[in-house]
Amino acid sequence: MRVFLDLDDVIVDWLDTCVKTMGLNMENPLVRELVETTWGMGDLLDESRMWEIIHTEGEDWWFNLAPLPWFPKLWENLNARWNVCILTSPSSHASSLAGKKRWIDKYLKTREFLIGKPKEYCANLNSVLIDDRQRNCDLFHL
Repeated sequence: MRVFLDLDDVIVDWLDTCVKTMGLNMENPLVRELVETTWGMGDLLDESRMWEIIHTEGEDWWFNLAPLPWFPKLWENLNARWNVCILTSPSSHASSLAGKKRWIDKYLKTREFLIGKPKEYCANLNSVLIDDRQRNCDLFHL
Protein backbone atom coordinates (compact mmCIF):
# COMPACT_ATOMS: atom_id res chain seq x y z
CA MET A 1 0.00 0.00 0.00
CA ARG A 2 1.23 3.48 -0.88
CA VAL A 3 -0.03 6.51 1.02
CA PHE A 4 -0.01 9.90 -0.66
CA LEU A 5 -0.05 12.67 1.95
CA ASP A 6 -0.93 16.29 1.23
CA LEU A 7 0.96 19.13 2.94
CA ASP A 8 -1.34 22.16 3.20
CA ASP A 9 -3.78 21.90 6.12
CA VAL A 10 -2.97 18.20 6.52
CA ILE A 11 0.49 18.45 8.09
CA VAL A 12 1.25 22.19 7.73
CA ASP A 13 -0.90 25.09 8.94
CA TRP A 14 -1.60 26.88 5.66
CA LEU A 15 -4.93 28.37 6.74
CA ASP A 16 -3.75 30.01 9.96
CA THR A 17 -0.73 31.50 8.19
CA CYS A 18 -2.94 32.81 5.39
CA VAL A 19 -5.39 34.35 7.87
CA LYS A 20 -2.53 36.14 9.64
CA THR A 21 -0.92 37.23 6.34
CA MET A 22 -4.24 38.73 5.22
CA GLY A 23 -4.70 40.53 8.55
CA LEU A 24 -8.02 38.85 9.30
CA ASN A 25 -9.31 38.82 12.88
CA MET A 26 -10.26 35.27 13.88
CA GLU A 27 -11.85 36.67 17.08
CA ASN A 28 -14.65 38.07 14.92
CA PRO A 29 -17.34 35.30 14.80
CA LEU A 30 -18.27 36.12 11.18
CA VAL A 31 -14.65 35.89 10.06
CA ARG A 32 -14.14 32.64 12.01
CA GLU A 33 -17.26 31.06 10.48
CA LEU A 34 -16.32 32.06 6.93
CA VAL A 35 -12.72 30.92 7.31
CA GLU A 36 -13.75 27.57 8.80
CA THR A 37 -16.46 26.83 6.22
CA THR A 38 -15.04 28.17 2.94
CA TRP A 39 -11.68 27.70 1.29
CA GLY A 40 -9.91 30.70 -0.20
CA MET A 41 -11.83 33.13 1.99
CA GLY A 42 -13.62 34.46 -1.09
CA ASP A 43 -16.30 36.18 1.00
CA LEU A 44 -13.68 38.00 3.07
CA LEU A 45 -11.25 39.21 0.42
CA ASP A 46 -10.52 38.98 -3.25
CA GLU A 47 -8.82 35.63 -3.88
CA SER A 48 -6.56 37.01 -6.61
CA ARG A 49 -5.40 39.70 -4.16
CA MET A 50 -4.76 36.98 -1.56
CA TRP A 51 -2.51 35.08 -3.98
CA GLU A 52 -0.76 38.29 -5.02
CA ILE A 53 0.15 38.99 -1.39
CA ILE A 54 1.31 35.41 -0.76
CA HIS A 55 3.39 35.41 -3.95
CA THR A 56 4.96 38.73 -2.96
CA GLU A 57 6.07 37.09 0.31
CA GLY A 58 7.95 34.56 -1.83
CA GLU A 59 9.23 31.11 -1.06
CA ASP A 60 9.87 31.96 2.60
CA TRP A 61 6.09 32.21 3.12
CA TRP A 62 5.76 28.54 2.18
CA PHE A 63 8.94 27.45 3.93
CA ASN A 64 7.85 29.09 7.20
CA LEU A 65 4.47 27.36 7.39
CA ALA A 66 4.20 25.80 10.86
CA PRO A 67 3.78 22.05 11.16
CA LEU A 68 0.42 21.07 12.63
CA PRO A 69 0.61 19.57 16.14
CA TRP A 70 -0.23 16.03 14.98
CA PHE A 71 2.31 16.05 12.15
CA PRO A 72 5.23 14.20 13.84
CA LYS A 73 3.09 11.35 15.16
CA LEU A 74 1.11 11.03 11.91
CA TRP A 75 4.31 10.95 9.83
CA GLU A 76 5.92 8.41 12.14
CA ASN A 77 2.88 6.11 12.25
CA LEU A 78 2.25 6.18 8.51
CA ASN A 79 5.89 5.50 7.67
CA ALA A 80 6.02 2.59 10.12
CA ARG A 81 3.32 0.79 8.13
CA TRP A 82 3.32 1.94 4.51
CA ASN A 83 5.27 3.65 1.77
CA VAL A 84 4.49 7.35 2.15
CA CYS A 85 4.89 9.96 -0.55
CA ILE A 86 4.12 13.65 -0.10
CA LEU A 87 1.73 14.79 -2.82
CA THR A 88 1.14 18.54 -2.82
CA SER A 89 -0.12 21.10 -5.30
CA PRO A 90 1.85 24.30 -5.83
CA SER A 91 0.24 27.67 -6.37
CA SER A 92 0.69 29.29 -9.78
CA HIS A 93 3.92 30.97 -8.63
CA ALA A 94 7.36 29.29 -8.62
CA SER A 95 7.98 30.48 -5.06
CA SER A 96 5.40 27.96 -3.86
CA LEU A 97 7.25 25.02 -5.36
CA ALA A 98 10.61 26.21 -4.02
CA GLY A 99 9.25 26.93 -0.54
CA LYS A 100 7.44 23.59 -0.31
CA LYS A 101 10.60 21.77 -1.35
CA ARG A 102 12.58 23.56 1.35
CA TRP A 103 9.88 22.68 3.94
CA ILE A 104 10.04 19.02 2.94
CA ASP A 105 13.83 19.04 3.20
CA LYS A 106 13.74 20.60 6.67
CA TYR A 107 10.94 18.64 8.32
CA LEU A 108 10.67 15.36 6.43
CA LYS A 109 14.15 14.76 5.05
CA THR A 110 12.70 12.56 2.35
CA ARG A 111 13.03 12.36 -1.39
CA GLU A 112 9.60 10.69 -1.59
CA PHE A 113 7.54 13.63 -2.80
CA LEU A 114 5.67 14.88 -5.84
CA ILE A 115 4.68 18.49 -6.36
CA GLY A 116 2.01 18.95 -9.00
CA LYS A 117 -1.60 19.79 -9.55
CA PRO A 118 -3.31 16.66 -10.93
CA LYS A 119 -3.20 14.43 -7.84
CA GLU A 120 -5.60 11.95 -9.42
CA TYR A 121 -2.83 10.95 -11.87
CA CYS A 122 -1.26 9.07 -8.95
CA ALA A 123 -4.41 7.06 -8.21
CA ASN A 124 -4.24 3.29 -8.44
CA LEU A 125 -5.73 0.29 -6.65
CA ASN A 126 -2.85 0.15 -4.15
CA SER A 127 -2.85 3.82 -3.13
CA VAL A 128 -4.66 6.09 -0.70
CA LEU A 129 -4.73 9.89 -0.64
CA ILE A 130 -4.90 11.82 2.64
CA ASP A 131 -5.99 15.33 1.70
CA ASP A 132 -8.03 18.14 3.26
CA ARG A 133 -10.04 18.70 0.08
CA GLN A 134 -12.87 16.29 -0.57
CA ARG A 135 -12.72 17.00 -4.31
CA ASN A 136 -9.12 15.74 -4.49
CA CYS A 137 -10.08 12.57 -2.63
CA ASP A 138 -13.12 12.04 -4.88
CA LEU A 139 -11.00 12.38 -8.01
CA PHE A 140 -8.45 9.97 -6.55
CA HIS A 141 -10.93 7.06 -6.51
CA LEU A 142 -10.74 4.80 -9.53
